Amino acid sequence: MNAENQILNLVRECLDADGCRCRLLEDLPAVELDVSLESVFCAVRVAVLGESPYSVPHVAVRNALIVPEDARPTMAEAVARANFGLSLGCFQLDMSSGRLLFCVGMPVADGVVGPDQFRGLAHCALDTMNRYNRAFHRLIYGDDLSPAEVIAEVEMAPND
Repeated sequence: MNAENQILNLVRECLDADGCRCRLLEDLPAVELDVSLESVFCAVRVAVLGESPYSVPHVAVRNALIVPEDARPTMAEAVARANFGLSLGCFQLDMSSGRLLFCVGMPVADGVVGPDQFRGLAHCALDTMNRYNRAFHRLIYGDDLSPAEVIAEVEMAPND
């Protein structure tokens, strides 16, 4: 079994053990699932990028929010400000479609991914999207706050 299949099998086993139902994608080594977080509903794709020995488990969490076209420049600034303070992963904003994602990957090289490593990677992605979600919504639909202000509120709040 190649490294990509080993990683994907581990991901599926972890998700099954945690009671998460996922869909296997046919066109690439990946699974998708829907996740309801405290503050947001997300679509999650866990893919294996690259080929052995450089396989990378990659988690992409897509926020259900579609950023309106006129708000995309402001959201892009908020994304840049949020990314500056992150030590792992990054937000991505598709300027064409308005889709907002948080992505994180973990280089494996010739190592083996274990369940705790995968769960840590997935929790990082989900927790980060959940933490910043309110700020992104406030920026578009809320209080006339600037990107700097909404991101500062998130970063000053205690991170449970």
